[in-house]
Amino acid sequence: MDKARAALLAFYPAEAKAAGFEGVATISCGQNEHLALRDCTLVSEFPPAQGFGRAALAMAAKSPDQPAATVAIPPRRFEITVHFTSKPFDIAPNLLTPRHLITNPDILTPPSPDILAKAYPVQAVSGRIEGVVRLKCVVAHTGDLTNCGVDQESPPGYGFGDAALKIAPAYRMRPRTVDGAPVDAASVIVPIRFAAPRPKPLTVLASFPTENAAVNCPATSKTPDAYYPDRARRLNVEGTAQIACGVDQTGKPHRCTWTAEAPPNNGFGPAAAQLGCLFKLEPRPDWTGETIVSLPMRFAIPPR
Repeated sequence: MDKARAALLAFYPAEAKAAGFEGVATISCGQNEHLALRDCTLVSEFPPAQGFGRAALAMAAKSPDQPAATVAIPPRRFEITVHFTSKPFDIAPNLLTPRHLITNPDILTPPSPDILAKAYPVQAVSGRIEGVVRLKCVVAHTGDLTNCGVDQESPPGYGFGDAALKIAPAYRMRPRTVDGAPVDAASVIVPIRFAAPRPKPLTVLASFPTENAAVNCPATSKTPDAYYPDRARRLNVEGTAQIACGVDQTGKPHRCTWTAEAPPNNGFGPAAAQLGCLFKLEPRPDWTGETIVSLPMRFAIPPR
């Protein structure tokens, strides 16, 4: 038996050890500035009167300092349950070993709203579906998230889990430390919530976009539902688009064009450009026929 183990088992009550008795004792202790146990008192022991409580207190009195750790304010008192086992003879925890000052990892900097918005699953945009993901990751000593996997995803089937994995590298974590030194291999659960992107506010553009041909906005008596793209209606697909229109002092749009659509290739962009003709904006005296504004649009399945 090595010296360290012999020193530990020297605290096992001799009569109980000889008889093969096992026991348990709970003690309450404080700590000094170097984390050594101090001022311990007995809370309970079982079986009683077999020396297990006295042995636990004697072992705690020999608790060594941890030179690598120094705390300005000693931690509060806490309870320790010591188990004395006979097969094989052992005592746990070993109060003769130096204690450590351990801090657990937490989030220093989460991903920016822009990163979250860019990662938002395309298939969830049209219905403004929101999602929650729990990632299970390992925090490296550098503060990076590694070995991430999806622990929970709700609702399933919209790609929120994959989106969360993509943005995991954007997190900056405070790593686990032992006596002030960062260490690897700390497991963490990181919750990520995807809130449906809000439409962008009205934006004045410097010049007229050239991505698509402009709609000159002829007079029409069509209702908005009549502009829903035929392909998207047949496939029961909803979507969004961004348009840009010229406006004059009356707030009447003209020469509308689309600058973005999602999901693509379903006709939402061209339909939105035509719908822009139906808008009537709040008049502004500084608007001229050459002023261009950008407007968001969302297409919901029309009622049948």
